[in-house]
Amino acid sequence: MTATGTSTATATPAPDPFPLPGRPAGITIRGGVGATFADLTELRGAAQALRLAAERLDDAAARVGAARCSVENGAVDAPATARAAVATLGPLLSGPSSLAAGAERTRELARALLGAADLYGAAEDRAQDAVRGVLYTMGAAAGEAPLVATLGALGAVRFTALAGALAVGWRVAHGKGLPHPKDLLLAVPTEHVMLLLGSFIRGLAPGRQLPNPSPVPGAAGLVVAGLTAPSVLVPDLRRRHLRVTARLDGARRPAPRTAADVLREIGALYPAAGGTPGTVGIERLDQPDGSRTWVVAIPGMQGAGMGFGPNPMDMGTNLRLMARTADDGTELVVRALEQAGVGPDEPVLLAGHSQGGMVAMVLAGSAAFTARYTVAAVLTAGSPTATLAMDATTPVLHLEHRQDLVPALDGRPSPAGPNRTSAVRDLRASSDPVDRLAGHDPGAAHRIDTYARTATAVSATGAPSVRDWEEAAGRVLGGPDVRAVHLEFTGTRP
Repeated sequence: MTATGTSTATATPAPDPFPLPGRPAGITIRGGVGATFADLTELRGAAQALRLAAERLDDAAARVGAARCSVENGAVDAPATARAAVATLGPLLSGPSSLAAGAERTRELARALLGAADLYGAAEDRAQDAVRGVLYTMGAAAGEAPLVATLGALGAVRFTALAGALAVGWRVAHGKGLPHPKDLLLAVPTEHVMLLLGSFIRGLAPGRQLPNPSPVPGAAGLVVAGLTAPSVLVPDLRRRHLRVTARLDGARRPAPRTAADVLREIGALYPAAGGTPGTVGIERLDQPDGSRTWVVAIPGMQGAGMGFGPNPMDMGTNLRLMARTADDGTELVVRALEQAGVGPDEPVLLAGHSQGGMVAMVLAGSAAFTARYTVAAVLTAGSPTATLAMDATTPVLHLEHRQDLVPALDGRPSPAGPNRTSAVRDLRASSDPVDRLAGHDPGAAHRIDTYARTATAVSATGAPSVRDWEEAAGRVLGGPDVRAVHLEFTGTRP
C-alpha cells in the first residue's frame, strides 16, 4: 500500500527467481533489495518443475560421463565391448540430443514461463490501476453531486441485490448451500470500497475537489475536523491531555530474536492477553559489548471511541494517524522513549500491529523523531501504511494477509519500494489448518498470533528482501548473549 503500488523491484540484479521446494506457499513479496517473489501460480509452478528437471538432467549427464570414464579405463580387458558401450553413451553426452542440451532447453523453457508470468502480473497491475482510477473519479463526482449519487446508488443497490439473489439461488440449486457471511465480506475488495468512499467524502467538502488517487487521508482529515469543530463551543470535547506512566521497571524476560518474537511481545500487551489497556512495551537490550539497543512494541486499536475516552488506542487515534494530525499514539511512544532513557545513538526497532504499525510508520517518517532517535528498522503487521511517507534508507517490513481487511483501509495497494518490503500471505494456501481456518474469518486473519506465524513463514522463504530486513533488525536484536529488560508505559486521558 504505497503511492507506487506497482513498483516491485530495484535496479539490483535479480537473484534466482524460482521458488525452491520447502518454501511456504501463498506468500508474495514485493519491494526491497530483491525482485518480486511471487506465490506458486500455475506458470511459476511449471517453471519450478522445469528447473528441477533440468537439474536432474545435469545429474544424469554427470553420471553418464562418469560411466564412460569407467568403461574407457577398463577397455584393456574387453576392448570390443568397451567400444560398443562408449558408442552407445556418446549421443547422451554430446550433440543436440544429449542430456546437457536437453537440460539447457528445459531451462530456457522455464525462463520463458517465468517471463510470461511476469508479463501477466504487470498486465494485472495496469488493470488494477485503471480500476482504481475509475473508482476515485466516480467517488469524487458523487461527492460533488450527492443527490444524483444517492439516486444512482439506490439503483446500484437494487441491481446488486438482484444479482446476489440469482447467485445465491444458483448455489442452492447446485447443492452448494448458502455462502457464509464472512465469505461474502471477503469477496468485497476493501481497497476499492475505501477508495470510493474516501473520494466521495472529499467531494463533499466545499469548493471544487479534483479526483485524488489517494483520497483516504484527506477524507480522514475532514472527519477529524468535523469531530473537533464542536469543541469550540463545548470544552469537554477538546482533545484531552495524555498522561504517561511507567508500569514495569526492570522486569527481565527472554530477549526477542526474530520478527515473530517481537510480534508475540506485542500480543502480550493486549488486554485480552492480560495486558493493561493503552500500554506500549519497550525492551532494553543490553549487548555483550556494553552497548544498548531498543525494541518498541506497539499494539493496535482497543476501542471504538472517537478520542474522548481514557484509552488513547481508539478510533479517534486511527483517524488522526491517517490524516497526519497530532495524535495520542505517537505522543505515547515518544514520551515512553523519554522515560525509558533511550539515547540518540542507540538503535531502535519500531514494531506495531494494526494501529500500532501506523504509529511506527508515522514516527519513522518524522524528521523531528529521527533527528532525536536512531531508527534501525520498522516492522508492521496488519496495518494500513501505504499513504504514510517514509525515508529511503530505513528498512521496513510490512506483513499483510489477503483475508485481513484492515491493511486495505487506506485505499491503496501494498507498499513496495527500495527500502519497503511487503509480504502478503494467502492464509488459505497455508499448510497449517489453523491458518487455513483463519483465512475464512477476517477477524482471525487480523489477530496478532496469526501474524506471528506469518512472520515465521515469511522468514522461511529466504527472499533477499526479507533477509536484508532481518540483517538490519538483527543489529538491534543481537545474539544469544543479549540481556533484556522489559518496560511498559501506559497512556491515559484523565
